Order: sequence, then structure tokens, then C-alpha cells
Amino acid sequence: MSTVIQITIAESSDEVARVAIKHALKSLHKRHLLEEGAHAPAIAALSRPYESQELEWKAKAEKLELELQQCYKAQFRLSEQLVVEVAECRSSKALVQEKDSLLTGLQNEITQLRL
Repeated sequence: MSTVIQITIAESSDEVARVAIKHALKSLHKRHLLEEGAHAPAIAALSRPYESQELEWKAKAEKLELELQQCYKAQFRLSEQLVVEVAECRSSKALVQEKDSLLTGLQNEITQLRL
């Protein structure tokens, strides 16, 4: 064969190969889309429980957050109440000590008057 015919055959075989590759790629892409479409209902069915579960978890999280805020408020009130009661206990203790020393003083006076 002559060189020109060989180049033409080589070019035409390259072109045939390119067309075949393009056709194969289009077929693969089409098959991929069909397979993806075939699995779409199953994927959607599987994702529904997760979506409803997500809403349920969100509601639980909000409820727990509210409960936590209430616990913080109750703890704050109890802390304030404890501070007040500790202050009252200290003042009561001071009064008891003062009255105890007064009683001791009065007992000493009574003892001295009896003598």
C-alpha cells in the first residue's frame, strides 16, 4: 500500500476509535443514570425515616435544652437562697454567742452577789 492510503486508513481507524469511545461513554453515562434512577425510590424510602427521626431528635434536643435552662434557673434560685440562709445562720450564731457571753456575765454577777 502506498503511504497516503496507509495514513488515510490510520486516520479513519483513529476516527472510528474516537466515535466508538464517544458512543461507549454515552452508553455508560446513560446506564449510570438509569441505575441511579432505579435506586432513587429505595434511597428516598430509606431517607424518610432519617428525616422524621431528625425532626424527632430536634424536638427532643429543644425539650432537653428547655429542661436544662429550668435546671439552671432552679440552681440559681437555690444558690441565692443558700447565701441568704448562711448569712442568717452567721447572724444567729453571733446572737447566740452574744447571749451566751451575757449569760456567763450574769451568772458571774449572781455568784458574786451570793457570796
